Amino acid sequence: MSLLMKTKSRNTDTRVSGRSRGTEIIALSKPVGTDAQPASSAADAPVTRGGTERKNIKSGRDRHQIFLDNIQDACVEINPNGKCTFCNEAAHQMLGYSREEYMNLRHRQRYATKTEADKVLNIFKEVYHTGVPAKLFESDVRRKDGSVITMEMMISPILTGRKGIAGFRGVGRDITARKETQDILRQSEAHYRSLFEHTKAIMFLIDPDTGRFVDVNLTACSYYGYSKKEFLQKKITDINTLNEDDVRQKMLMAKSEQRSHFYFTHRLACGALRPVEVFTSPVEIGGRKLLYSIIHDITERREAEEALRHSEEKYRTIIENMQDAYFECDLSGTFIFANKAASDTMGYTPDELLKLDYRAFTRPATSKKVKEVFQHTFETGIPCTLFDYEIVLRDKTTRIHQLNVGLMRDTDGHPVGFRVVSRDVTERKRAEEELRASEEKYRSILENMTEGYFESGIRGRITFANDAACAMMGYTREQLLNIHYRQFTTPETRKRITEAYRQVYQTGLASKLGDYEIIRGDGSIRTHQLSIGLMKDAAGGKTGFRAVARDITESKQAEEALRHSEERIRVLFNNIPVPTVVWKGYKNNLILMEYNDAALQYTGGKILEAVGKTVEECYPNAPHIAADMHQCFSLQTHIEKSFWFRDGHADEKKYVTIKYAFAPPDNVIMHVNDMTAQKKAEENLKHISIHDALTGLYNRFYSDAEISRIKSSRLRPVSFIVMDLNNLKVVNDEDGHAAGDLCIKNTANLLKQAFRPEDMIARIGGDEFIIMLPLVDEETCAQALTRLKNNVAQFNLNAARPISLAAGFSTARAGDDIEALIAKADRRMYQEKARMKAVAGNEKHIP
Repeated sequence: MSLLMKTKSRNTDTRVSGRSRGTEIIALSKPVGTDAQPASSAADAPVTRGGTERKNIKSGRDRHQIFLDNIQDACVEINPNGKCTFCNEAAHQMLGYSREEYMNLRHRQRYATKTEADKVLNIFKEVYHTGVPAKLFESDVRRKDGSVITMEMMISPILTGRKGIAGFRGVGRDITARKETQDILRQSEAHYRSLFEHTKAIMFLIDPDTGRFVDVNLTACSYYGYSKKEFLQKKITDINTLNEDDVRQKMLMAKSEQRSHFYFTHRLACGALRPVEVFTSPVEIGGRKLLYSIIHDITERREAEEALRHSEEKYRTIIENMQDAYFECDLSGTFIFANKAASDTMGYTPDELLKLDYRAFTRPATSKKVKEVFQHTFETGIPCTLFDYEIVLRDKTTRIHQLNVGLMRDTDGHPVGFRVVSRDVTERKRAEEELRASEEKYRSILENMTEGYFESGIRGRITFANDAACAMMGYTREQLLNIHYRQFTTPETRKRITEAYRQVYQTGLASKLGDYEIIRGDGSIRTHQLSIGLMKDAAGGKTGFRAVARDITESKQAEEALRHSEERIRVLFNNIPVPTVVWKGYKNNLILMEYNDAALQYTGGKILEAVGKTVEECYPNAPHIAADMHQCFSLQTHIEKSFWFRDGHADEKKYVTIKYAFAPPDNVIMHVNDMTAQKKAEENLKHISIHDALTGLYNRFYSDAEISRIKSSRLRPVSFIVMDLNNLKVVNDEDGHAAGDLCIKNTANLLKQAFRPEDMIARIGGDEFIIMLPLVDEETCAQALTRLKNNVAQFNLNAARPISLAAGFSTARAGDDIEALIAKADRRMYQEKARMKAVAGNEKHIP
């Protein structure tokens, strides 16, 4: 079948045949119709000329043959019937055919598809009819092995001087690799365009010469409130609050790479102003030098910095106003800061103190102890306390202090000095000595007290009575223990006592019964006063009553005149909502004489046992209370102290503020305010500051501090696991943030189960965790990770929303860079995440 249409007009032949041979692209060395001679030789070479001319023509053909066989482009000749009459060495190497095989192929067989063959055929027809070489075009060509390559081709006619077009010359070049590179480049451009458009960071491209926006991403449009079209009509000066000259200067600095980091205030579309942090650098795109900028809103950071300044000011105020002496000193022990209390205590001005060290206030033996405390704190990093050391003040007097020492570090975690809190415990020590000296004496007084003390069962039968009680009642102890209180009371008194005991039993509150008559064993009648309290066992069950009886027969008449006044004062005293106790000075001792209902309720009735006892006997485990009370009594002043206190064998400690007030002529009134709830709230606030609110794990603040501490310690080996919760965004998007929070909390619980109590587990980001395992090597760390994975797998068996974790770990030994190893663990985690994504992607294609 002929390649071209055979109906060609004479006029066309004439026009083409007259065309200059200069339009030929490549001169081929073989004819269109044969394999032996050049296409132009039959028409152009005179057959009658001599041997010299024939020799020159042959030499020219040989040169052309050598040239064509040594070029890299494929060269072929095609006759008007579509048959290949010549192909060079590059063509048969490129297509995998021998010359004979390729020259015998039909037109359709040379191309990858029928469509491609038809396209090229139409180009041949166009060249044939116009005589004009075809422009460069691309076509998919099939090689002998069946593979397809893309070639860039050019077709030109073979012109003759007499007969017009004798065939076609084609030149082709394999551009398959170039096309693949172009495809990869297009995909890469699309990828980076997608990253630019869809990243959560605000990004700009700005022309530094005009200040106009060249491109912005979707996040920028959302943040500033402009559409992309509106943005591209604006300049950077439309959103930056600086004047145009300042903005232009900043852009020139960024363009010349003098500076890449800036802080500005930007204006949103709504008019609101936002502080922003800008990172910018020059980039060249399409021959234009632009500024590529990333913008971060730092509103929350600024608010946090402001809150930090307020916090620092608050704690500075606390230090300046605290009663204890507070010092800071360098590693040599020289003071670099002292609060007002320190200056007042030592008797030096602040400037004078900063020229001294701790040795100026201590004798040699004490200096040695202080140095040992500093040395221990420096070596271990653990705060240390020195009890009861002697200091010498400026006026040469001595005081007893308690020293608390902590280590100061710089931002890199290196020790730079010490913080010291020194408390004056002189009075407490003196009170302790007095307590020990007088304990036996007060015990004897208690055993020989004149008041009668009774204990009785729930039904009123006496179970215990002291010697004074027996003497008051006129019975022996054996007789008292075998009778009921009804047997020594008058009918009127019996009713009052019964009601008092019933009220104490029902309310649990202590009660007093005054001026009741009793019948002694000898039949005489006496007037007594009675204080009743409820006795309970360890479980809180009611077991009986305690009663203190006082014979007031002789003093009744004298007291009658004061009764109304006392009653009024007593009502006021008992209705004070603050637990209040009255201590009376007696022979250098302070004796508990009275208490109000709030005190009785606060002590659970135990104060009944303390009536008549000295302060040292009442508080044997808190000698500072006695010291403070004696100080108040001796100086006739007011004192206020706050401290943690455990009452006897109580399970729970209480934080109390006690106010001591001297009451003439010889009393000290003690008001006890229970501040436990407030103190616990403060401690809870401290707990919250280092723990993650959602999971209860440590937060980033604490983990950074612990890592800094480990870096400066000798604790090795120590392993680090960096972990990321996969697909949290998908959970939040599909099921809501409550489901995402549940995934985070479930992950935290699995981490707590998998690791030891001494391991630090911290949530350092939305879905990021870090675990620090002290004294754990690589093998043990890998076992811990395996245990965690098993726990996660077991959890996922019944979980509505399975959990997927990616983790990486590393182990630090002596001399290793902690930060580098944590970064290594982070890289391993991302490698694991990528592997998991790849596996997940493959599984989706499994039928």
